[in-house]
Amino acid sequence: MIPSDILVRLRERKKIENSTHQWVTVPLSPNVSRVETPQGSWVVKISRDARREMAVFDLFHAYGIPCFEIESLGGNWLLYEDLRLPTLGTYLHQRTGILDAPLFFQLGCIGVQSELVGMKDRNLRNILINAHGPKLYLIDYNAAFKTDLFNRLF
Repeated sequence: MIPSDILVRLRERKKIENSTHQWVTVPLSPNVSRVETPQGSWVVKISRDARREMAVFDLFHAYGIPCFEIESLGGNWLLYEDLRLPTLGTYLHQRTGILDAPLFFQLGCIGVQSELVGMKDRNLRNILINAHGPKLYLIDYNAAFKTDLFNRLF
């Protein structure tokens, strides 16, 4: 359940009209919900360490690693735009494992970039795909870094 003050901050940040009766909140997991409004759809997440996730986003952005914009809603609450993209694992399952050359190249680049910045826990569920682009995005930053590297950087 998303606290009302977090929904107020979302409304203020995204300039959403006050009629929250048109909002739909869909739980995606215990810590993640999708908020749908007439003006758009967002993912709201309570993180174990929002400061770390924001720092990871800044690091990705600095290195040009594809990732989603993250905004802090205060405390450990984070806000992402909801692009409703499938994971790479789902995409490959639907296409019976076929990965065309541009996506294969991007997957290789993301793999190398992730390793260089010290990420672990990379699997097909932690990569979203926009097949129309095509473009890959890394997700799940909270458990993604080896603690020693993260502590050296921040």
